[in-house]
Formats: sequence, structure tokens, C-alpha cells
Amino acid sequence: MRAHVAAGFALTIGIVCLGARADATPQDLFGLGARTFSMGGTGTAFCNDYSCVHANPAGLSRVDQTSLTLGYAGASFGLRTTRFGGVDTHFGEDILRATIVGIATQLPVGLRDPYRLVLGIGLFLPINLIGRDRVLDANAPQFVILPDRAQVVGLQAGAGLSLPGGFRIGAGGSALAALSGSLFVTADSAGRVSWRIDDRLVVSYSASVGASWERGPIRVGIVGRTPLVGHLDVRITARDLGINLPPFNIAGTPQYDPWELGAEASFAHTGWTVALGAIMKFWGFYPGPLEATTTQSDRPPPPQFSHTVVPRVGVEHHWRWATSHAAVRAGYAYEPTPAPLPTAARAYMDNDRHIVTAGLGVGGRLRGTLMQVDVFAQLHALAPRTAPADPGTPAAIPAVREYSFGGTVLMLGATLTVSL
Repeated sequence: MRAHVAAGFALTIGIVCLGARADATPQDLFGLGARTFSMGGTGTAFCNDYSCVHANPAGLSRVDQTSLTLGYAGASFGLRTTRFGGVDTHFGEDILRATIVGIATQLPVGLRDPYRLVLGIGLFLPINLIGRDRVLDANAPQFVILPDRAQVVGLQAGAGLSLPGGFRIGAGGSALAALSGSLFVTADSAGRVSWRIDDRLVVSYSASVGASWERGPIRVGIVGRTPLVGHLDVRITARDLGINLPPFNIAGTPQYDPWELGAEASFAHTGWTVALGAIMKFWGFYPGPLEATTTQSDRPPPPQFSHTVVPRVGVEHHWRWATSHAAVRAGYAYEPTPAPLPTAARAYMDNDRHIVTAGLGVGGRLRGTLMQVDVFAQLHALAPRTAPADPGTPAAIPAVREYSFGGTVLMLGATLTVSL
């Protein structure tokens, strides 16, 4: 009996670990830094603080004072599906609560103007967790990209170097934790069950490079990022339990940022800054959230994602006085979905998103120290989509009835920056 219970336990663990999702990192979803948060995700051309570690590491070289940023952000995901007939399903997600930390400082390497080398670090730290995966089969309707994207630690660092002629270059990287390990369950001749667990948090990395050029009020920038992939790989083996169970290979890609290539131009004049850019996201290389669980199970269907281009626009107006300043910001981005319409076997839901942003910043000098407070907000409105019934569904898979899906994502936050 104990062996049978242990076998059931091993099977349950296998099912629980099954739900890796195609989630990505918070900086890919929201951006990083108050100006980026507030200006539609722009910043590749004009960023000038720690947020450049994501927007464009070349912009770090604009930093001329050591600065420390501390902040707090929260987000709620109001996602839902509506089946024709009036039945709503709400995908209630935990509200994101995270701290934000940013550091930028010039490195004392003896360079002379116009050369300047600046190091930056950016952290987006969800409270009480490192990362989270969900338990869903491929044929269960699910928002495959949005819900858990921000529920993971975002860590980025970079360095930027200024060059003659208004040129700047920079490079950086991101780190992401993933789970790898094994669970071994066995029973001895007396029926006593034992198990051994060996789990490890492993780190994966991605790289980013950027360049910018400026002359007078005009700035242009480009940035490229390699994929950031958090792979889940847990192997479950059960032996001598009285039931012949195959090894469970719980594997997939719970966190994924695609290859990205962005370009942007900005123009600054009489207190106004206007930026226009776009970023191409190579989602077509995404391998899918799940792999086959056992040698006897079918491989989940490929996601069939496609590449996307995300246009962005941002605007800011500054007022400056003798020892203080203020700014208002707004922006918009349109993020098309890379996902095709769901099917019965691949019920991955995702929507085009209209992203509206706004923010306010005020600052001044207090006893010689420059301090600035920024508040920001983002509203992601999901354009409704309808998944039709799939007449070609195999008999072994329950047919998916026609339904629509959409919702909103709201993010709010504030930061305090101290510059020395």
C-alpha cells in the first residue's frame, strides 16, 4: 500500500511540475526606469540614467553623477475569457508587488573628455519570490505570455563609453534563475518508501549591445538583445513501487525573452523631448512552453509564434528653475501578439495590446544633494480576440467551444533618486 501511495505521490509531483509557461521578464513587459515606464517604453535614443542597462547601455555614458534609485511598483492582471452563452472566466492573478533598485556611477579609470566610462545596474525584485511557473496543460485555455511575466527577478548590468563626435557605445547583460534537478522515489523489500530530491537554481544569461549618436537636439540609438531563456528541467524516477512508471521529464521554457532589435530617434527643444522608435521581437524562434513528459507521451504542439514589430512614441516636457525642476511625461506603444488563435490542442491565448503610459517627476537640491521623485503608470488594454470552434479536433481531445478573451493590465509605481 505504501508503495502505491508513493507511486501516486511521484505521479502527482510530475503533474504539478508540468505547467511551464511562455512567460518573460518584467523589463520586457514594462520597461525599466521612470522615464521608460512613463514614455511608452522609449529611451533607446535618449536614456541618461541606470535604466539604460535595458533601454540602451550606450546611454549610460551620459551619467555624470553617481546616483542611487529606490522604488516600488505594483501591477494587476484583469484577464478573462467569455464563452458565447454569457459565462465569464476570470484569470485571477496575484497582484505584483516589487521593489526597484538602480545604480549608476562613473568608473575611475583615468579617462579624459570626451571619454567617459559608466557602470549601471538595474534590479526589479518581486516581493517574496524569485520566479513562478503555472500548472497548465497545452490544451487548457491559458494566457501564455502575460500573467507571470513580471513574477520573476529581473537583474541587468551594463557599461557605456562616450566617444568623440557624439558617438556612444555600450554593452551589458541580464541574468535569470531557472530550476534544474531530480526526484528519485523507491521502496525496499519491506515496502518502506524513501525519496531523494536534488533541485538546483541555475542561472542563464543574455547579452545586449547598443550604440547612439547625437548632434544638437537630435539623438538616435540602436540596441540588440540576445534571448533570455529560463529552462525548467526536473527528472522524476520511481522504482520498485509495484507499479511500472516511466521516468517523468518535466521540462520546458517557463521564462523567455526573444531576440530583439530596436531603433529610435529623439528630438529635444525648449524643454520638450519627443521620441519615436520601434523594436522587432523575434518570437518566431520561441520553442514552446512544454516538452514531452515521458517517452510514451506526445510532444506538445509547437506554438507557431511569429515575429512582431512594436512601435513606440514618447513625449516629455521639462520646467527648470534655479534649484528645482519638474517634468510631465506620456507615451503609447502598440504590441501585436505573436500567438496565432488558440486551438483545442494548443489553447494559448494572447492579444494585441494598446499600452498607454504617463508619469510625473519633480526634483531639486537639498543641502547640495540632488533628489528626484517620479511617479508613473501604465495601462495595457488587450484588444479582444475570438477563438473559433475547431472542427478538426481529434476525438481524444475535448473540442474547444467558441469564446472571446481579453482584459487589462495596470501598473503603478514611484521611485526616489539621489545623485551625489
